[in-house]
Amino acid sequence: MRFLITCYRLDLTGSSTYTFTLASELIKKAHEVHVFSPFPEIMAKKLREKGVKVYENLEEVADEKYTCIIAQHNILALMVRSIRPDVPMVFVSHGVLFPQAFLEQPPSIDINIQKYIAASEEVKNNLVVSHHISPNKVEIVRNFVDASRVCPQREINETPKVVLFISNRVASKVYRTIKGACKKLKLKLILIGKVKSVQNVEDYTNKADIVISLGRGILEGMACGRAAIVYDYQGGDGMITEDNITEIRKHNFSGRRFKKDYDVMDLIQEIKKYK
Repeated sequence: MRFLITCYRLDLTGSSTYTFTLASELIKKAHEVHVFSPFPEIMAKKLREKGVKVYENLEEVADEKYTCIIAQHNILALMVRSIRPDVPMVFVSHGVLFPQAFLEQPPSIDINIQKYIAASEEVKNNLVVSHHISPNKVEIVRNFVDASRVCPQREINETPKVVLFISNRVASKVYRTIKGACKKLKLKLILIGKVKSVQNVEDYTNKADIVISLGRGILEGMACGRAAIVYDYQGGDGMITEDNITEIRKHNFSGRRFKKDYDVMDLIQEIKKYK
C-alpha cells in the first residue's frame, strides 16, 4: 500500500515525531510512505534517510497514486482533499485546546473523511461533542513510540540523581518550580526542548532517573524505564503509577486530568514517590 501522511511542520515537536514514528512503522511493514509538509524542517532529513519521499509543494502530490491519506492538521486535510477527492482519508487529532491546537480540530466542512483517529478519550469527546462527529466514525489510537529505538540503555539509580525536563514551552513558573525542587533535593536538572532542541531525546532520557514532561515526553520516558512526572504549562498530573496511569492517559498525559498547580514543596512530594 502507498500512504500519504500530512504534517504542518516537520520540526521536533509532537506531531512531527509522531509522523516519523508512524512512517517508520509503515515502512517496516513493507508499505510505501510519502509525507506532505509545507514546512519541511529538520525531521524531513530523517524521513528521507528512511526512504520516505517528502514534498513541500501540493502540486508534487497531485499525480501520485495513494491507497490512503493519513491527514494531520485541518488546513492540510483541506488542501490535499482539493486535489485528491477520490482517495480514502483518515484524520488524526492529537489535541483539544482552542485556539492553541486550532490545527488539530477537524475541517469545518464535510470533505468525506472516512475515519477520525483520536489520541485519547478527551480528544474523542472533543470530536464528538464539539464538532458533532458520529462516535461510530471515531477510534482511539493512542500515541506510540518505536520500542526498538526508545528503550532502556541502563538501570535507574536506587535514589534519584538526575531529572530531565522536556518542554517545548518552558513556562517560567513551571521551570522555577522544577529548578527549586531539584535544588532542595540536590538533583541535577537537564533541560531540553525549546531551549535545547535535540533529535536523540532517548539518549538524554536514559541519562536521567526522572523525566518531567507532557505527552510523548512521558511515553518515551516510561519506554526507557524512567520514572515519569506529568507537569508543564497545562498543569500537573503527578508521578505516573500503576494506579493512576489509566486515568491520566485519558487526557494523553497532558496535565489536564488533575491540573495541579505545584509549588516547590508539592513537586518535592511527587519526586519522593520515586521507587
